[in-house]
Amino acid sequence: VTESAGERKADGQTWTLYEAQYRDQPADMALTERDGLALILLLISEPGERDALYEAVFLPAVDALEPLAQPAADVGHAFLKALKNENYARAFELCDPDLQEEFGSAAGLAEWLADNDIAPVEWSFPERNMLPNMVQILGFLTLEGDLQAYVELLMVDVDGEWLVAGFRVQ
Repeated sequence: VTESAGERKADGQTWTLYEAQYRDQPADMALTERDGLALILLLISEPGERDALYEAVFLPAVDALEPLAQPAADVGHAFLKALKNENYARAFELCDPDLQEEFGSAAGLAEWLADNDIAPVEWSFPERNMLPNMVQILGFLTLEGDLQAYVELLMVDVDGEWLVAGFRVQ
């Protein structure tokens, strides 16, 4: 294990930087955690090119790195936050038209949640999967009464906006 070579702050994240060797080549690594996900950036370069690549490629990549499914996950967070705050109108707005039709109204969503004892308190999404035309977000949910559950959100892009197409709590 190598010691930290420093930190870099970018886009609200603090990255821990490392310098190492991999098969006699310089290796630079940056690590951070976001929303329960470990983000790792690795650059292995030729010794004579390391400094130029570090400045031109590695550091700009650290500054710009964002998980591919982050915009969908952000909407997932907003959906669960609306449920937590009992803002069922907002949660209903974040559902795609098919799911809205299934619930019928914000009141229908609220009734379904109450019938199934789903009252989110906190959550994390450590796994996101890019599927054809959809993002699957998997995570852990703490419900009222300190009950632990697994949550799956299916997110779809509707005219450039991520919406909840389905969710499951178990």
